Amino acid sequence: MKPKILFVASKQPNYSRIKLLKASLEQEFDVTCLFSECSSYPMRLLDVCWRFIWMNKKDYDLVVVGFFAQLLFPFIRFFWRGKIISDCFISLYDSLIFDRSKFKEGGMVAGFARWMDAYMLCHSDLTLTDTQSHADYLVEEFSIDPRQVIAVAVSADERVFPYSPAHVEDYCEGDVFNVVFYGAYIPLQGTDVIVRAAKLLEGHPVELHMVGDGQTYEATYQISKELNVRNVTFHGLQSLERLAEMSCGSHLLLGIFGTTEKAKRVIPNKVFEAVSLGRPVITGDSKTVRGYFADGETILLVPFGDPCSLADKILWAMKHYADAVRIGIAGHEVFAQQLSPSHVCDCLNAAVQSLFED
Repeated sequence: MKPKILFVASKQPNYSRIKLLKASLEQEFDVTCLFSECSSYPMRLLDVCWRFIWMNKKDYDLVVVGFFAQLLFPFIRFFWRGKIISDCFISLYDSLIFDRSKFKEGGMVAGFARWMDAYMLCHSDLTLTDTQSHADYLVEEFSIDPRQVIAVAVSADERVFPYSPAHVEDYCEGDVFNVVFYGAYIPLQGTDVIVRAAKLLEGHPVELHMVGDGQTYEATYQISKELNVRNVTFHGLQSLERLAEMSCGSHLLLGIFGTTEKAKRVIPNKVFEAVSLGRPVITGDSKTVRGYFADGETILLVPFGDPCSLADKILWAMKHYADAVRIGIAGHEVFAQQLSPSHVCDCLNAAVQSLFED
């Protein structure tokens, strides 16, 4: 008989991280999901917690608390004394205090956020995160056993972002070279760097399309106005399917370029989705990215926070499009061999199975 797992999460069920973990667990285990369809986050928290109190939990062998786990975890742990896995896809403390700079270090909110992270990490039988660099950060920052944290890659939904490589004939010299960025406009994405790079590319047939909304959107938009940038179009929020469509209609995709420490520890969704498609992508150069990809061979890398380097790399991709196409296809090979959902499934389920063998 398969072990029974209760998968609990306050994030929407269609969120990419939730879908990936759910699909992976269902390959090997009997999974029941406790999610909420409420539109507001506070209501989803209340809905999940209320239903968790009253449900019959004695038949489950394991509870998995998915992203965003920190605010749910203390409640779940209070009502569940069995084995538990948490997904620390982001550190609440790092994100609020350092990456997004929402609150000051040393303040009450910082202390509470750090406690939430620490409590979850210390009271989980196993914690998931996205990269080994992030795992190393959690181990060092919160003084936990390295064996308690494993990296489970973000990967990409291959049904939405199927392998669709570019072709050399897709671009002819002198045509408009379309470059696409999409994201939640958080500091680590460095959207200001993209706009400043676009300004440097005026006079070349390059058009940048920026999709999304979020914390840095207004500041980024104002920079584009102050610099009178004429080759950037802001598209606002779009559906996941529309993002895939725009990606396939582009010549080049962009990753992240911000200067926060977190930017160096992650490989963002958009990079996984680009390599799933087999499209050339430029992103910030870090040890984390180089753990899988090689600059100029399977990906294109530039220093973080450097508009000049980004502009130069975009021009290189335009002028050497055959090489850029080759790099995109080679990047997909890395994805297929090491980072696809099937590999994530194997990694996750091996780790879960080890808990049952203890």
